[in-house]
Amino acid sequence: MLICPDHGNRYPDPEKSPPGLFSACMFVEAKSQNTVKNKDGGSLMKTSYKLFMIISCLFLFSAGCAARNEAKNFLPLNPGVTWYYDVDIQGEKVEMQVQVGEQKEVEGKLAYPLSYSYHQQALPTQIEYYAVEDKTIMFPRIDNVQGQFAKKPSQVFLKFPLKKGDKWEWSGKLLPLGKKEAVATGTVQAVVQEAETVSTPAQTYKNALRISFTSVFTTQGTNFGIKEDRWYVNKIGMVKEVVYDEKGEQVLIAVLHKIKK
Repeated sequence: MLICPDHGNRYPDPEKSPPGLFSACMFVEAKSQNTVKNKDGGSLMKTSYKLFMIISCLFLFSAGCAARNEAKNFLPLNPGVTWYYDVDIQGEKVEMQVQVGEQKEVEGKLAYPLSYSYHQQALPTQIEYYAVEDKTIMFPRIDNVQGQFAKKPSQVFLKFPLKKGDKWEWSGKLLPLGKKEAVATGTVQAVVQEAETVSTPAQTYKNALRISFTSVFTTQGTNFGIKEDRWYVNKIGMVKEVVYDEKGEQVLIAVLHKIKK
């Protein structure tokens, strides 16, 4: 039985273990049985070699589980956590709050609702649902003033371990809840860029990871596109966002000025 030291997962069947873990540990076990003869004819374990191989195996264990832990801990998705942003929409300045709600089942997934509101309004203008799965954060549904829409298939929002140059893409439909006909189709392409230093009213964040999202949607025969650059800090969340229109002109910028955990 294999046990992931970081995640506690048990793999009694080698065919069900994460790639590389079972073969690596069996290799360690086999090598650790090697012996040498001492001057009395007895057997001595190759202790230093065994220790080296065990350390190597633990490294592989950690690597296999690291992406899972990153996905789970990257965003502080705990009910009540609230981010406050200063937003500039082409010269108009507003405050935006994003708050995490209680986990609920959405499209067959346990997801956290993130409610967006402005100027501390009582009702949110948009709710996005995020579900943490193996090495990914999924985005299965969005609610706004136009209705409630499921993403079919569920959109991969973040894919770990988020290394520079990593890319992923979603192609699918937006379906109103309870309906079979889509109101829009689209694609979202994501690219992990370099980590940068980002200064905000909250504080200056080093190693803020920039991720670029390029979206193209079609509805009622009309195409429209948008590009977003978002900067994320591990265990803090998004600290900055810049949105561009189809012509590449900046239409919105948001920077974090407070987070309440």
